[in-house]
Amino acid sequence: MPKSNRSYFGPALYTVILLRIIVPFLIFKYPLLAFILSFLLDSIDGQLFFSSGFRWELYNFTDKLLDLWWYLFILIYLQTANVFLLSAILLIYRMTGIIYILISKKERLYIFFPNVLEWFFLIYLIFPQTEIVLALIISFFWAIFVEWLVHISKFHLLSKYIFRDEIKWKYK
Repeated sequence: MPKSNRSYFGPALYTVILLRIIVPFLIFKYPLLAFILSFLLDSIDGQLFFSSGFRWELYNFTDKLLDLWWYLFILIYLQTANVFLLSAILLIYRMTGIIYILISKKERLYIFFPNVLEWFFLIYLIFPQTEIVLALIISFFWAIFVEWLVHISKFHLLSKYIFRDEIKWKYK
């Protein structure tokens, strides 16, 4: 990418990164708003990294680090809930997969380590009376679909329809 792209998209990228660090603090007062904002910011940072000319490896590492930051806030929020232990297990499973994928650089493996925690948390927020097993099943299948969509089919909704651009990462 030309240097001009980095200077054009750079401020937006750094703003989104900063917001991804700050927004999780909203979870304690406005948990659903924190979820929505975190989701939206997570959805656009890849496009900004790509448009700025950064490589996939740097984006993936930064994104997963910021994801972990968000997941820790989810766990802290749930620390007194009856779903805390299950949420901690989901986080550990996801983080194990992320570490393996960061080392192996095999993006397609995300489908085997889906982000169930985030979707489980959303169901917990919107429908707190839902049976845990049902919420887990719904979250699991939705997370598998999302991982397939993003990491295997490479479909990026916001990039295609909002940014009018396609992300085609160059891998080492």
